[in-house]
Order: sequence, then C-alpha cells, then structure tokens
Amino acid sequence: MAAPHDTIIDRSDVSRMTGAERGSGDRSFNVLNVVFMAFLAAVMIIPFINVVAVAFSSNLTSLDAGIKLWPSEW
Repeated sequence: MAAPHDTIIDRSDVSRMTGAERGSGDRSFNVLNVVFMAFLAAVMIIPFINVVAVAFSSNLTSLDAGIKLWPSEW
C-alpha cells in the first residue's frame, strides 16, 4: 500500500517544477498574460499622465488636440 504522501501533489512540488516540466502551454499563457497586463496598465496610467501634463501646461497649450505626456510652456 502506497503512503498517502506518494499520491498527493502538494504545492511545494508544483512550485519546484522547471519551465520544461510545465510545458509550452503554461509558458505561452504567462507571456500572453504579461503582455495583456502591460497593455492594461498602460491604458489606465496614460490618461493620468495626460491629466498631470495638461495641468502643468499653460492654458493655450492645454487646448491643443492630442495626448500630452510632458507639460509644455509652463
């Protein structure tokens, strides 16, 4: 009869797996997840940077169209 710990995979065994043992599906998921999260972070952060840049720009330059990432004409 096998000991109970031989048939159960605990979290420490899973965390010790190398990239080759996890497979290409996990690797591609991680790459796509990082790309998606970076895109999502940029979509959320760029409007705040634009608000700060427009706030520190002069009134005339703040009326210009487009996204500003750096204030102009303080």
